Amino acid sequence: MKKLGSTTDLTAAQRNINARRDYCNAWYWAAFEGLLKGIEIRTRAGKTDAVKNNADLEIRNLDRFSAERKGMERAATHHQKPILIDFNYDQGSKAVGYVMGLNSVTDYWDTAEHIYENPRREAEQAHSYMPDLAHSSMKPLRDYACRIDRGRALLDLYQNFVNGWESAGSNRQAKARSELGSRPIPEHCLKRAPAGSPHVQIVRTQPEDKDKTIQELYFNASDLATRAAGYLYVENQYFQWEEWAKRLLRVRKQSMQQWNASCAAAGLKLESMPVMHVFIVMPVPEKTEMIPRTYDTLARLGQQAHMDGQVTLIEKENVRPAAVQIARNPGPSGHMKRRMPEVVQYANQIEKQDAIRLESEFGVKVCTAMLNACGSNGKSFEYREIYIHSKLLLIDDTFFTIGSANMNVRSMAVDSEINVATVDPVTATDLRKQIWGQLSGNWGKCDGGNGSSKEIEKAFDHWEKLMEKNAKAKDKNMKAVSGFLLPLADNRSSTTRLG
Repeated sequence: MKKLGSTTDLTAAQRNINARRDYCNAWYWAAFEGLLKGIEIRTRAGKTDAVKNNADLEIRNLDRFSAERKGMERAATHHQKPILIDFNYDQGSKAVGYVMGLNSVTDYWDTAEHIYENPRREAEQAHSYMPDLAHSSMKPLRDYACRIDRGRALLDLYQNFVNGWESAGSNRQAKARSELGSRPIPEHCLKRAPAGSPHVQIVRTQPEDKDKTIQELYFNASDLATRAAGYLYVENQYFQWEEWAKRLLRVRKQSMQQWNASCAAAGLKLESMPVMHVFIVMPVPEKTEMIPRTYDTLARLGQQAHMDGQVTLIEKENVRPAAVQIARNPGPSGHMKRRMPEVVQYANQIEKQDAIRLESEFGVKVCTAMLNACGSNGKSFEYREIYIHSKLLLIDDTFFTIGSANMNVRSMAVDSEINVATVDPVTATDLRKQIWGQLSGNWGKCDGGNGSSKEIEKAFDHWEKLMEKNAKAKDKNMKAVSGFLLPLADNRSSTTRLG
């Protein structure tokens, strides 16, 4: 490899990347040291004792010697991504807040079109899950932000910021406190939103405050969803929260038992039972160590076949002989008992549902998708993963939550997180139609129409057909896909678990 003697040996692209990195580093450290007027930066990290107390059952259930548990206890992060603007300016008349999953870095930029190759997406390979060296731009990326421009939810955003700011150490004085918490609340921020405005709630995971309201929200919202014949749409960076999947089926089964009892009492046919359609959109796990947790969660919903590599690994481990010959220092028999990997032992005890039982016993249908962008090189079509950084739960054209929380134990109990939740039929319906229409390229009217049970069922069937059609097109490299939907497919495997 040629040794670079000076910057003249770098390509123009490399010089641009280096210049951007140098500028960003210089700006950050100047701000961090208080050299930029009007700018102050404080940092915060998780507190081990607070994390242990808040995680409680979630962490206790993990092997106390595992890297997974130690990572959660000792490496909790401040993962919130809110922005609050002009809260104290002009009595709050122009105050606005954002709750989102987006990080404040330029390499998370993209458009809703998720173009296959977009030079406006930067080329620097900053993250382990983003590199794609065969391309000039980073992967397409998907995320959401929610704007709050009135109502008392802004007060909760403000208080969350004040608590974090005043508990964080300053770069110049370790326990410096600000005047923020003592300021009077701006007049406009005390006014209630106009009649008819949606109800909005700010929920968090905050170990220092023993706050797990995001977890409570997911459980309560999903519990209510199981009592209807509508839909549940999950779009999330990590689908690794097995307890949520277990609870969904457990509560749904109770609802179906009540339904069947009511049918019997009323003399109705059991064939008329409602079906809840579950749509899951996720990326392949960014690290191989995340495969077991993802497999376990999908297996609870009968979707483990999407993790083909892990399925194969488990099958092979289960047919291997219980004893193997050892080459050195054999015991009396010359053999030693083979220890099956813990992740395989655990996977073996999961009650895996098939599609028939899911529908007949639980009244549930599930489809699991990933997203790909498609582009042409003039001769054939090429495909590329759209990295899903989203954290969205949407239910029955009524409820949705958006924020920083992933569907894993870390976000529900360990890291600092913030979400916005709302019961807003108008916005929820619009979200569903926009998102489903975009992801499907409006192929076969996959947006769910008016949101009725019949239309949702039709959309579900169209999604499955479209994913099969797109998978065949990708295999042949000769056809463009419609929209972005493909069946989730991961042929990797791992015996190491990292949630």
